Amino acid sequence: MVCQEEIIDLSPSFMSRVIRSFYDGPFSKVGEELRLDPTESYHLAKVLRRSDGDFIELLNGKGGRAEAKCVLIGDKEVMVQITKVFEEEKIEPQVTMVLAMTKGGKWEEQIKPLTELGVSRIIPIITGRTEIKQGAPFDKKVEKWDKLAMEACKQSGNPWLPQIDQPVSFDNYLMECSENMVVAGLAPKLTPLRVEDGNKRLHILIGPEGGWTDQEEEALCEKGAQFFTLGRYTLRAETAALTALAVARNQFLD
Repeated sequence: MVCQEEIIDLSPSFMSRVIRSFYDGPFSKVGEELRLDPTESYHLAKVLRRSDGDFIELLNGKGGRAEAKCVLIGDKEVMVQITKVFEEEKIEPQVTMVLAMTKGGKWEEQIKPLTELGVSRIIPIITGRTEIKQGAPFDKKVEKWDKLAMEACKQSGNPWLPQIDQPVSFDNYLMECSENMVVAGLAPKLTPLRVEDGNKRLHILIGPEGGWTDQEEEALCEKGAQFFTLGRYTLRAETAALTALAVARNQFLD
């Protein structure tokens, strides 16, 4: 028997990597020239070593995606000309991840993969077992989190930058939330996560390492939240968040 080997195209066009940059604004029309901000310009010119005539992809974080040609490369100024414009609808259901904050840098490590998976919004919450005290200065943190999400958009090609909120208390979140809520739980005999057809918005809640308090679980049940399991083993909060979003997204693949 002769086994026919699969032929893989290793030509430069097949292996070439898409170079992406961010532009905070709309893409009006083909032929339009845009000036990128100094940070993006420096990254393209010095880190990625783009040259005049090179093509890149622009994202604006609001569903806009454009092919553009570099027409002027400078250390702090890059000008590009739009050659194609695309608009992408948001993925439905639009998933908001409501995540109990964890100490150290572990919480931040979730932002990039969640963005790559198409999360619409991230709400950090402070629960009864959260070790971070409310009232800490989070302004600079949120700015950093936005940059991490932007990097993930450029890496993955996701044209929608997720909204990342200031941390809020569990009680305040619950008072203000009016969306469908599903909650990762540890109780036995919970069913796997299922997202109903036609559900356009969904909040997935992931608790802290120590789990929800009894009072928090009661409050969630009173609010109509549905508890689900991610399997027989206890997952770290960061692992649970990524797994839950991946499971939800898998039910509505593009």
